[in-house]
Amino acid sequence: MSLDKEHENISKPISFNKKPSIADLYKALDSGYDEHIAMELGFALDKAGKEFDATRHYLSALSGSLLPEEKIHVYFCLASSYRNTNQSNKAKKLINKAIKEFPDKSLFPIMKSLINLDEKRIDLAVHTLITVVYKHVKEENLAPYVWLLKKEAIRQRRALKKNSILCRALID
Repeated sequence: MSLDKEHENISKPISFNKKPSIADLYKALDSGYDEHIAMELGFALDKAGKEFDATRHYLSALSGSLLPEEKIHVYFCLASSYRNTNQSNKAKKLINKAIKEFPDKSLFPIMKSLINLDEKRIDLAVHTLITVVYKHVKEENLAPYVWLLKKEAIRQRRALKKNSILCRALID
């Protein structure tokens, strides 16, 4: 099994994996606007490889009143669709908005890191991933490896010539 197939359903909402008919979703949307139908249509189009078309429906869903978990899924899928349709500027803006709205979700900084990798900003991508690990991974078995995070933070601070909060916290 390829790595892509093995991990294709990670971090996607349960409804992403259902197979609703795209035609039925369009009909339902035509009979009256509903952000949940727009969201489901976005998922269905995304899954069918029509990511550019999915973006319109994700945006429509975000304009409604989604539950926080639904909004998280839509933000992530929309950013992914932007990324896969070479709209990285839109993906970055959306991810920054999602990070402000959901600061405790590590999913968004990870997506930001992937976008940085796409743009060949490797030092910034690594820095972002280190930040995610430091802030979000609370496993006790990582305690022996804090020295590595500290060492990498120093290296990244030098590479980026910035005094990030992470670097200062680890070094001080």
